[in-house]
Amino acid sequence: MVYSESDLPPLLVDLIRSAQGATRSEAVASQADLCTGEVAVDAPPFFDAISLSEAIEIYTAVRFIKPTDSAEIGFCCGGSGMAILKALADNDRGTHHVCDPYQTSYANGTGRGNVETAALADRLKFHEAFPEQVVPIFPRLQFAFVDASHLFDLSVLDFVLIDKKLDVGGVIAFHDLWMGSLQKLTRYILRNRGYRLFAPPGAPLRPRTTWSRRVIGAILRRFPGADKVFTQELLHPWTTFGIGNLLMLQKIHDDDRDWRHFVRF
Repeated sequence: MVYSESDLPPLLVDLIRSAQGATRSEAVASQADLCTGEVAVDAPPFFDAISLSEAIEIYTAVRFIKPTDSAEIGFCCGGSGMAILKALADNDRGTHHVCDPYQTSYANGTGRGNVETAALADRLKFHEAFPEQVVPIFPRLQFAFVDASHLFDLSVLDFVLIDKKLDVGGVIAFHDLWMGSLQKLTRYILRNRGYRLFAPPGAPLRPRTTWSRRVIGAILRRFPGADKVFTQELLHPWTTFGIGNLLMLQKIHDDDRDWRHFVRF
């Protein structure tokens, strides 16, 4: 089934449209606040970087998967959370477990406040704590969304914590794939773990792969020992993955690696 913005919470649509209409100076100031970890007193009421198409894709995935339990690491203004919670409500099933240690100190409680305003809080279980403190006590999960620190090592930690709870067939999503740390994490997961790219039926189309980069990578891969000579970025340029700013990965089997396993990524 194809969903649209009319299926999203009206508050979320209004907030995203309002944020998109912010002036360039406001956008630059918000980005600076993200880098410093501080929010200016005159910051806009919604500064999540989620787009309407991404919110629709998240909503579509949750409607399709129909999780009994979902999770989210990083909540900020609650943009992705509202999309997930609305999908759970429309599915008439599911609980959303969220952890965000900076919801008060960084976001000033905006995410939780937006969820309350949107009348979606009844399916939310919120933990103002670090993921390593609370994800281990979460129930089994069928969907998870990660939009947290974006540092490579902490993103690996977020993935490992969720993976231990995620059922086979479940989906984990990451945001901000323009960042090198998340691109590198994606390469690691696809090369070393039992996951594959996932797109829910009816989701917005992914960007097309560039022909030139496909050809260059294919030529380099024909060299003997290419995997040991060239970097994965040359053999498999990021643009050939066909991934936008939102990534979804489906777990196809539990971790069964030999202790010596390692594939360059």
